[in-house]
Amino acid sequence: MHTGEPCAATVGPADRFELVVGGECVPASLDGVTDAAMGVRIAGVRTIEHLLSALAGRGVFGARIEVEGGELPILDGSAARWCEALETESAGEVEPVAGPAEVRDGDRLVRLEPGPWRVVVELTDRGGLAALGPTRLELDPAAYDAEIAWARTFAWAPDVPRLLAAGFGRGANRENTVVVGEGATEGRGPGEPLRHKALDAIGDLALLGRPWRGTLTLRDSGHDLHIALARALAARG
Repeated sequence: MHTGEPCAATVGPADRFELVVGGECVPASLDGVTDAAMGVRIAGVRTIEHLLSALAGRGVFGARIEVEGGELPILDGSAARWCEALETESAGEVEPVAGPAEVRDGDRLVRLEPGPWRVVVELTDRGGLAALGPTRLELDPAAYDAEIAWARTFAWAPDVPRLLAAGFGRGANRENTVVVGEGATEGRGPGEPLRHKALDAIGDLALLGRPWRGTLTLRDSGHDLHIALARALAARG
């Protein structure tokens, strides 16, 4: 997605999330996150959140991920192809983490609070978003494949030149990325960008190493806030 260079990943079973990079095995956990701009980076490996989201969507909180190329493949920009490739289901119940906890950055926020198991996503329409469906959605994580997995990553059209200049999105194309605000963009379904926000949040929170329960609210969120919320939840034990 970002470097535009070839990359590959081989996924196998493990008791925790771990990355194998250059023959070295490192935990894929919150402690290892070194960057959360335009994706999560651990041990120099970018874009791990879509695979983690697919695993967490299956109730799986351990995997050995062997990486070539410093980035996980973007595939079609969603978690759908990871889900198709996975031949595993949850190995059993893992004690979930619960709120309340909240992280804010101005009007942006991520909050986990007691309530039904739901993801509530709200996005400010910066231009063109409403053409792809609602700007607020309530999603059921238990219906991950049907409601969330297929949603592709997205970018706002005015941001594209800046992102490319900063070294992001060099592997992006019309198949793996929805560009919002450039006219006749078509999504795979209503609210695709909002659904992808939920996909990213589920992948980022998977770094807790266990599921969460309650109502997760995402308002103009990003990886930075997702990771901050995960750290706040982890600090509570």
